[in-house]
Amino acid sequence: MPKSCRSKSYRIIFIALVLTASTSCSYLQTDSPPLHESTASGENRPVSEELIVEILVKEAGELGEVDIDGAQDSGTEDEVLVQAEQLPITPTITMTANRVVERAVNDYLKNRRTLLQVWIERSHTYFPMIEKIFEEEGVPDELKYIALGESGLRPTVRSSAGAVGMWQFMYGTAQSSGLEINTWTDERRDPEKATRAAARHFKELYTIYNGNWELVLAGYNCSYRCISRAARRAGKTIEDNPSYWEIYPFLPQETRGFVPKFIAAALIVSNPNMYGIQVENFGQEIAYDIVQVNGMLSLEAAAMLAGTDLATIRNLNTSLIKASLPDQASAYNLRIPLGTFERFVRAFDNLPEEEKVSPSEYVIQRGDTLDSIARTFDSSVDELSAVNGIRGHLIYPNQKLLIPGGGISTDINLADLEKQSVVYGENTFRPIKLQDEFQLVELNGSTEAAPLMAVSLSQDVEDEFMVPTIYQVRRGDTLGQISERFNIAVRDIQQWNNIRGTTIYINQELTIHSVAARPITTYRVKQGDNLSNIARRLGVSVENIKRWNSLNSNLIFPGQDLSIN
Repeated sequence: MPKSCRSKSYRIIFIALVLTASTSCSYLQTDSPPLHESTASGENRPVSEELIVEILVKEAGELGEVDIDGAQDSGTEDEVLVQAEQLPITPTITMTANRVVERAVNDYLKNRRTLLQVWIERSHTYFPMIEKIFEEEGVPDELKYIALGESGLRPTVRSSAGAVGMWQFMYGTAQSSGLEINTWTDERRDPEKATRAAARHFKELYTIYNGNWELVLAGYNCSYRCISRAARRAGKTIEDNPSYWEIYPFLPQETRGFVPKFIAAALIVSNPNMYGIQVENFGQEIAYDIVQVNGMLSLEAAAMLAGTDLATIRNLNTSLIKASLPDQASAYNLRIPLGTFERFVRAFDNLPEEEKVSPSEYVIQRGDTLDSIARTFDSSVDELSAVNGIRGHLIYPNQKLLIPGGGISTDINLADLEKQSVVYGENTFRPIKLQDEFQLVELNGSTEAAPLMAVSLSQDVEDEFMVPTIYQVRRGDTLGQISERFNIAVRDIQQWNNIRGTTIYINQELTIHSVAARPITTYRVKQGDNLSNIARRLGVSVENIKRWNSLNSNLIFPGQDLSIN
């Protein structure tokens, strides 16, 4: 709907009073009741103002509830737009409500409320930037919520596996996505460059998985081979475009948790008030000036020139590994606090020429110490440590050190005096609309000061997907005994847990997808269903479904109720 129409529809009383036949909004032009109602005598009389309001409210119903009593004092157009922004949005990627997602939401609300608060605070800083880049790149806005679970929106975080940055790029994926990684910089740590690379990577996955965003989500967490194997075990191929939930039982445990957690995080962070999450200390908006600098200017000197501190400069330039701008032929786009460009330029111009000399680089030799290097270059250990970001005195052969005022590099020159500024603004929370709805419920022990909330599925949501059971193998157990206990096939247990053969061991944890995990007794056949995919979905065997329902063949039909014992 055009923004102009959207704005006008909120000012219902004003429209009603000045309404003419030539109104500009299409929803007022089509199928609208006449503005005069017929009486028993056949005469037309003007309708009441109340009826006009009722008509217009009905036609503008898609925009949400309207306060009729206060419509005459409806506020400014800016306020109306803010209200519109807070309406639930329907995401491009299907977000399904089921028991698995319900469990993820409850886990966050019960056990990770502090983490949620931190995420919401950081989203205030980084989401406007991500939204702008995703819009430019043409990828769904809701993919931004992936960064919550991946990194907690921390630009410089590094995982134990070596993944770095807000989007947790591995080295190879980062390079193929156009991110530069060298001894001076790691662009995986740059929120803006990494976000643009993530958008490009999402588009590549979208092509690989035939336009299936659900598989893109799963594929972001594990490899194409992993997704293909899960699809094959589900009786599908990638070309069949299976849903995430069809292949869910056959995915690795980490990937099984990835998408439900993504949906849960999106629901809560997009609408924190609904879930009782109160946040007071929002992160600062991203805003900075850019100054192009030639030469290896130290970050400490840059902070001095901009009239700020070293921590601020580092936070604005997170891709920098060392305490200096990189040694490169082209100018470096140094980010400094918004509004400090002129001060930086003036301060640099006023520097004595000897202080405009870049540091030199020294390769540590066997037997060198910081003390000996400092004496050689007429410096100090503290100065060397500060410039190179060294904690303690640990150095190693072939390590490269920056030597302040080495005098062997070219003078630093400002390459371009044209001012450049970037401001992304603050985050506006826009609630995510689920395909199916949750109901928020209050838990025992909840108080007004400390609300304890959880979710439950509404009555009209069909519980298609069960939460897997984790079974710990006991002494004397065999796969045959376990399969009988859960009324499933041995081969299913083998597939779910990547077991070759029949060997299991005491205390081994087995993932079981069985009807024992949920209180289901019947299943209504849908269009496109067959016994094979129903069995996989419910964690039972085809043979058992046929036995429970006295089926002599695999023939079933839509609307048929199958007993699941």
